[in-house]
Amino acid sequence: METHSIDKTFLEQAVLKTQNMKFVLNKKTTNGGKTNYPNIVDNGQIIHDLYSNKQVMSEYFSFYKTVFDNLNISVKEILRMKINITFPLINYYEHNHQIPHYDVNNTQATPNIKFKSFLVYLNDSDGDTFFFKNNKIDKRIKYQKGKGILFDSNLLHAGQNPMKHNTRIVLNTIFTQETN
Repeated sequence: METHSIDKTFLEQAVLKTQNMKFVLNKKTTNGGKTNYPNIVDNGQIIHDLYSNKQVMSEYFSFYKTVFDNLNISVKEILRMKINITFPLINYYEHNHQIPHYDVNNTQATPNIKFKSFLVYLNDSDGDTFFFKNNKIDKRIKYQKGKGILFDSNLLHAGQNPMKHNTRIVLNTIFTQETN
């Protein structure tokens, strides 16, 4: 797992662009996942698809993919890119999180392809990202505007809704890299 600092100008433009986007409601933050974990509270999110199913889904895609330009992250192919927005929930506490899930679960089927996930925290907010191992929280990454988290897509993880801010806005990308 790696963290990256995202350019301040990119962040400012990214948040401004979200004000003009059309979002749709997803009743859950993931399709599938591990729903038998304690402390799950998941009332969904609104999303704006930028890229999905090998198609550009949004006029904003070309702007958001520039996030990779200055970070020295090699991208072979983007599989999905979207903006997720979550909101505060009633009776939601510091130990709560959304449904733990894998972005790509069957990486053994394609061993010569590295599937990566990259989360970029776009706004001033809270709502950490949890990583799980052996049915327990293994790592907790604090939400901080401008932080990018790069990790293997087969790591079990979950987001957390904000508790002190009105929105948590995340750029979420799944992509492939060449293997050596």
